[in-house]
Amino acid sequence: MTADTRSSADLRAAYTADYFLGDCGGYETYRTFGGKRLDARLACLARLIALREGATPLRVLDLGCGRGELTRHCAARGHWVVAVDYAPAALRLAEECFAGEPRLRARVTLCQAPVTEPSVWQGPYDLIFAADVVEHLAPDEVARLYGLAARHLAPDGLLLVHTFPNLWYYRYGHPRRRRAAAARGEELPAEPRSAYERLMHINEQSPRRLRDQLRTAFPWFLLWAGDHGDPTGSLARSFTPSDWRAAPSLFALAGHAPVAAARVVAALLCPAPLDANAMLIENNPEIDFATLNARIAARLAAYDPPAPDAAAAVAEHAAPAGSAPPPPATASAMDESGGMRVATLAELLLLEDRALVEAERLLASIDELV
Repeated sequence: MTADTRSSADLRAAYTADYFLGDCGGYETYRTFGGKRLDARLACLARLIALREGATPLRVLDLGCGRGELTRHCAARGHWVVAVDYAPAALRLAEECFAGEPRLRARVTLCQAPVTEPSVWQGPYDLIFAADVVEHLAPDEVARLYGLAARHLAPDGLLLVHTFPNLWYYRYGHPRRRRAAAARGEELPAEPRSAYERLMHINEQSPRRLRDQLRTAFPWFLLWAGDHGDPTGSLARSFTPSDWRAAPSLFALAGHAPVAAARVVAALLCPAPLDANAMLIENNPEIDFATLNARIAARLAAYDPPAPDAAAAVAEHAAPAGSAPPPPATASAMDESGGMRVATLAELLLLEDRALVEAERLLASIDELV
């Protein structure tokens, strides 16, 4: 196979809005929620933020930020973020993630530049994300990126890497899947990659390639195979060679100080806080929270807990199956804290374009208890 001699500079013009909104992983979620929720792929990486979170906000660098969903998520969790992408279309979409959220936007610096441009690196950083970036860079660019990351990480900081595809998933796993499909009378295409993948993936990573470049830059790293449906993958259980070839994605952590694999597994098994996934939001001037709070408070003040059977019946009526439990009786629709507050069920319903109908339904369900 002929080596790809292109660099990311050769591909800059290909990173258009059409790509980000029609092929780049997670585009359906972005188009549905405007960047205010994470797709399953980014949600896996977001779980790892907990490895460094504490009492003070983190300094985060989001390399190749793309549409900006992960950038916004970090800001919603209270962190300071520098987001870098050389594509103008990416930064326009990232800006749109913060529609109606000026306080979140103030926590973010958007930089249009290559991820290996030294001037945009102003560490130390507690977390550096390289989410689906390295496969878009030439090997020498990846080496420069890792070198910059090693120099600009805080002593206990972490570089978080996700890359798709695991090269072995396509090179070795796809032919097996084609043969299995043919035995069932089905047909898979000879080429599994999309047109954009063929154009833009100039350096797809195998486990060995990713390992070798990380070990040249970092005294410690942790590499595993898996996917968003199985994020712990080879980190949680022993993988055979066939398992490595069947895993769609590769993950890695790297830094100056080790992190126990058990902590990483625990973080991956714990979903990221929902309040950062579009539930911590700016005050919405279209919602009269003072009036809504007063109405809810008045209903709750007159509320006597019903018998258990009645309570269960009302809960079933007020919340669709599978939805989050109702807020506690002491909750209000807005609990302000520096311009941000945790949304309750009443407000979440308002924010999903069912404002009047659902708010009235919530209040009516409370009325039924009084």
